Amino acid sequence: MTDYLSTSWCGLDWSPWARHTHSKKEFAVLPDEPGLYRVRAIGADSLMYIGQTGRSVRQRQRELRVYLRNPEQMPFNDPHTAAPNFWAWTDATGMEFESSGAVFYGTKQEREELETYLLWQYRLERGTSTQCNFGRFHENYVKSRNHSTGIRGGKLPDGTKNQAGGLSLPPLQTHGRPAGPD
Repeated sequence: MTDYLSTSWCGLDWSPWARHTHSKKEFAVLPDEPGLYRVRAIGADSLMYIGQTGRSVRQRQRELRVYLRNPEQMPFNDPHTAAPNFWAWTDATGMEFESSGAVFYGTKQEREELETYLLWQYRLERGTSTQCNFGRFHENYVKSRNHSTGIRGGKLPDGTKNQAGGLSLPPLQTHGRPAGPD
């Protein structure tokens, strides 16, 4: 198993994976406290998304599940910015998802710093970005905007590609020392 899928990745105590199709009882393995979460396609060896929340990780993932239940209409970009991404992947490939969470108490800035660190560490280990962070999106779909705009995304016409799709650039490797002349 790769480190980014382990229960102790980056020194955090990650929960078991909970499928978004599980019952409420089975979904209870996710922390009911603030922290970080990672999402992957069921059984995949790569991550689709890494996120953080100051609310309950379990509640945040329950909300994501709800946004994906309507197969006819892509959800809006808010309140969960990754919901349209997962909807597009499900619509295009039939993918289903599962999440794992880790408790982390800290300020919003500290959670965001740790999220950024996890995204960087994942890029180093995997050699690519997650599929749904950094504005990345399925190449055959356009993303919904915020609910206030009323603009929903969906499948693009055949032959049209979303520039936010495709492969990411490889990770930058460390060079020199912080604040060093090189």
